[in-house]
Amino acid sequence: MDRDQDIVAELHGVRIPAAPHLAPRTIAAIKRGLYERPEIEGTLVNLRPGDRVVELGSGAGIVSAIIARNFDDLQVRTFEGNPELIDHIRKLHALNGLSDRVTVQNALVTAHPAPAPVTLFSVSTSFLGSRIADATVTETDPRTRRVETLPYADLRR
Repeated sequence: MDRDQDIVAELHGVRIPAAPHLAPRTIAAIKRGLYERPEIEGTLVNLRPGDRVVELGSGAGIVSAIIARNFDDLQVRTFEGNPELIDHIRKLHALNGLSDRVTVQNALVTAHPAPAPVTLFSVSTSFLGSRIADATVTETDPRTRRVETLPYADLRR
């Protein structure tokens, strides 16, 4: 298959490949430049070459790709709790030649040390609705995943 046939949109020079989590409505928002617009615009005007970037909640990987694509001299480290998105995020970064500048990790960064090195994460049918599981969710729930936690203080070091 031609690689260009797999591209569903482009935003700020980043080509976005088809992925099961990108619903038609999300693709339309990307094409209109509305996807994560405040985050992207704010980042693009405030970052400087050489900055270190940590993104918490990679989602589709688009924001980290835009950052890496538009700033040659910086590294991006991005964290995503939903393990089902990791391969898609890496595919997007690789397609755009950014794998050497963006590190993707399936982990949850916590403000304080977590009670355990892993926590439960609820995967929603919409990737935007996935979140740390609340007290009512158990490991037997088919949409629950165990995800590594990383205290922010450790990341900052």
